[in-house]
Amino acid sequence: VNVTNLTEVRVGTNDIYEGGSMYQIDRVIPHERYSAKTIRNDVALLRLKTPIKFEEHVEKIELNEELVPINATLTIVGWGFVGWNKENPKRTQVIKVQHIGLNRCRKMANGSAIYPEHLCTFSRAGHGPCKGDSGSPVVWKGKQVGVVSWAM
Repeated sequence: VNVTNLTEVRVGTNDIYEGGSMYQIDRVIPHERYSAKTIRNDVALLRLKTPIKFEEHVEKIELNEELVPINATLTIVGWGFVGWNKENPKRTQVIKVQHIGLNRCRKMANGSAIYPEHLCTFSRAGHGPCKGDSGSPVVWKGKQVGVVSWAM
């Protein structure tokens, strides 16, 4: 995937427009089994032109290797739409959601394909990840357990 030198990531702030540090993306590396037809494995790595400097407001997050139990409370942080006005917030938003498991997820998915590698969450109707939240971390017990891809 080609990326222009105008594509950057901002770290070290929860403000979408200011603060923190900017890093240019060198390359986008899509999942080797990504399918545009099914949108399965809709995730990629971003290789930056320079390494991120870890400091007070910029830290690594560990990846979870434990099985996330059904009904576990997860945290999602993102800049997706807030409300029905379809505006992105200036600051990151945080929501607590429940891991609902694949069986309940399939019942709620209205025919959308749910795969074994999916981690499905739910808060309440009208609340949860929205457009603009794709790529946001899903966190459990301080470790990242997933990445937001799509919402229903």
